[in-house]
Amino acid sequence: MPKATDAAQRFYQNLVDIGCEEAMIQYCIRLKEEYRLQELLITLQRQRKKLLDGVHAGQQKVDCLDYLVNQIKKEQTISGTK
Repeated sequence: MPKATDAAQRFYQNLVDIGCEEAMIQYCIRLKEEYRLQELLITLQRQRKKLLDGVHAGQQKVDCLDYLVNQIKKEQTISGTK
């Protein structure tokens, strides 16, 4: 993450780093500037949920892949090939 020299730049960069699109970044900045902090927190919680949903979907794919690999290894052991 590039070094930001002030709080506004750091806030902007953090929003970029968490995957917000430009429209959402501008919305969050406006909420912060208008001290609508409860709305900002709700918006950030939604982004957190979106990120976690992506993590969970990725984990499910990894689990399926592990299952497939283990099934192939079992089949390989049963057939005596390596």
